Parts: sequence; structure tokens; C-alpha cells
Amino acid sequence: MKKKEKKGDRGRQLRDAAEEKLARTPGTTPAIKDRTLEEIVHELQVHQIELEMQNEELRRAQLASEESRSKYIDLYDFSPVGYFTFTPKALIAEVNLTGSALLGAQRQKLINGRFRRFVTPGDQDLWDQHIMSVLKNGEKQSCDLVLKRVDGTMFHARLDSIRMEGDGETPLVRTVISDITERKQAEEALQKTREMLVQSEKLAALGKLTTGASHEILNPLNILSLRLQVLEMTETISEKTKEALKIAKVQIDRIVKITKGISEFSRTTALYMTTVDLRELMEDVFLLTAPRLKAENVTFDFQHQADIPSLSLDKFRIEQVILNLVNNAIDAMKDGKEKLLRVTAALDSSEEKKNVRITFSDNGTGIKAEDMNRIFEPFFTTKEPDKGKGLGLSVCYGIIQDHHGRIWAENNEQGGATFIIEMPV
Repeated sequence: MKKKEKKGDRGRQLRDAAEEKLARTPGTTPAIKDRTLEEIVHELQVHQIELEMQNEELRRAQLASEESRSKYIDLYDFSPVGYFTFTPKALIAEVNLTGSALLGAQRQKLINGRFRRFVTPGDQDLWDQHIMSVLKNGEKQSCDLVLKRVDGTMFHARLDSIRMEGDGETPLVRTVISDITERKQAEEALQKTREMLVQSEKLAALGKLTTGASHEILNPLNILSLRLQVLEMTETISEKTKEALKIAKVQIDRIVKITKGISEFSRTTALYMTTVDLRELMEDVFLLTAPRLKAENVTFDFQHQADIPSLSLDKFRIEQVILNLVNNAIDAMKDGKEKLLRVTAALDSSEEKKNVRITFSDNGTGIKAEDMNRIFEPFFTTKEPDKGKGLGLSVCYGIIQDHHGRIWAENNEQGGATFIIEMPV
């Protein structure tokens, strides 16, 4: 009843307004005095004015509606996230400009196309499960995918989807897609920082342990070694016994070398910092490794950016790191045919800081995924027992840490591995 009254009130208002406007309009009929024709004319004129006023109101309402629609389209198209509407067959029914920009494609070319072609092969099953689950359950669901743009570049995306009922009760899926690449990169950087912190704590604990243990081990070993030497000089023992004594002495010497290596590894000495030309330092080390590179038939390539400034380094320790990484690369390529070791040094600048980045890339066997997080751990090695003690990379890690830098490894897409050092300029 209230709605009808309001509608009637509005009609009465229009009628009164039309009557008032008609009375002010020149050339209209005079006041009605029981003249039927004049009444009719008057009534028609009033209705005409009513219609004109209603038409004006409709025009204003239409303009307001178009303005509102324009604002909605702007908000939809230029939203910071991509809006997609998918059919039950996972075809793209609608997409805003941001969504098409995320995929690097023109909007009209996306409509009625399969979204699955933009999902990397490793995540396509996850996408299929996501869209089917949303259609089935109807609840809001989310998943993270790696998407591939038209130009081939990839990015991490977050999908938030919900089912909606379309025309004719056909279900549709509304999905918001956000580029979360920067967040993923920040998470990876944080994880690396945590791993480096854990590694530093392990090295510190090992240093405390080995300081006393190495001394306690070497003393009895020295006594055993002297006794074995005395026994070797005894003329009455058989050749078989002498051979056994010789084997025992070799193993004792091996224990001594390992123990001294541990002691050297755990020793904390002050850095002797000097201003060093990085190129000269690296070339000096490469002169030392040149004979082995030639003997192992390794093609060596060294590229150095010209404008790297002199650095404040402990020259001896950085030489130790470079020598270790070059020798490790040669070892990794021992069974290869066309062996290649490429070393680069360049500035890596950002708004916050400036670093020098040194890379050592080989085309050897690479690093197994399960070993990647352990290669800098003390005593971890993939070499044969008599080829390494598993301390070299741990020593390198500690030296670079002392220089307020970072060291890590990555596998190359074409095979082999790259060790990367970053140090502040």
C-alpha cells in the first residue's frame, strides 16, 4: 500500500507541476468554464507536459546510469588484479584489461579460449582440480599456479575462485588472479637467509667442539705413530707384519691430516684486509690452476667487467676460495668430453646497495636436488673417500661470510652447476 501511495503522490506532483507550467505558458487555453472542447484541449496539454517532464527524468536517470556504468567499467577494467569468468568447460567467458595484460594477450583473442594453455605443464593438473572443485562445491577456493605469458615469460599467480549461477542456471566460475611473483621471491630470499643463519650456527658449534677435540686426538696419535716407527725398525718382525705396520702408519697419517684440517677449519683468526684489484687477484689464481686445466683438457673462459672498483679483502683467503671453486669445477667435469669452465666478475647494483658478483659455471654433473642444501655443511662430500674431506666448501662459506658476502649454488639448465659469490663493494 505504501508503494502505491508513493507512486500516486509522484503522479499527483507531476500533474500539479504540469498544471502550473501550463498556466505559465503563453497561448494556451484559458481557464475552463464548462466548455467541453476547451477541457479536452487543456487535458491533452497537461498530459503532454507530464510526458515531457517524465521524459526529462528518464533522460537524467539514463545519464546517471551510464555514468555509474562507466565508473564500474573503469573499476573493473583497471583493477590491480585480473578478473576472469570461466564456463563449465574452463573457457574464458569474460576478462578485464588487467587480466589480459597479465597474460600478455589481447582481450578479444582470449574470449572463448582455454585458460589451461597459459598454465605451465607442471601445474596443469592442479588447475584442472581447482576448476572442477569450485564447480562441484561452490565454495570460495584458492590455489597458487605458475602461469606462462604469450611471450614465454612466467610468473607466480594466486587464484581465488567462486561459483556463480549464470543465465539459464548455467554455472560460471568467477576468478581473481593476482601476480605474487615478488612475494614468492621474497619468501625464497627469506628461506635462503634462514638457511645461511642455520649454517653459520652449525659452523660456530663445530668450531667450539673441534678446538679441544683435535688436541686430544693428536696427542695419542703421535704416540702411536712413534711406536709404529720403533716396531718398523725391529729386525725380528716378518715382512707380513711390516706391511701391516706400514698400512697402520698410513691410516694414522690420514687421521692426522683430517684432524689438522678440522683444526684449521675451526680456527678463528682476524682478517688481514687490504685494498685489492679483483681482476689481478683472480688472474694470479688462474695462473696457478692453468697446468691442471690444460692437463684435464678444460676450456677456460674468464670475463671481467672493466669498471669494478678495488675491494677491501683478505687477499689470501679470497684466493683460497677461488682456488677451491676452480678445483671443484674441474673435479665435477672429470668424465666429460667438451669441458668448459666459465668465470665472470661484474657489478650487481640496486637502489639499496652495490655488490660485486663472481660466478663459476661448469658443464659437469651438476648437484643433486637432495644435496643442494647440504653442500656447505662440514664433512659433507660427494667425492670418493680419498679425494676429499668435505671441508672445502664449508671453509669457503665461512670466508665469504667473514667478508659480509653470500655464496650459493644453482644447477644450470643445460647441465652442470654455477657457484655464485656476492660481496659488498
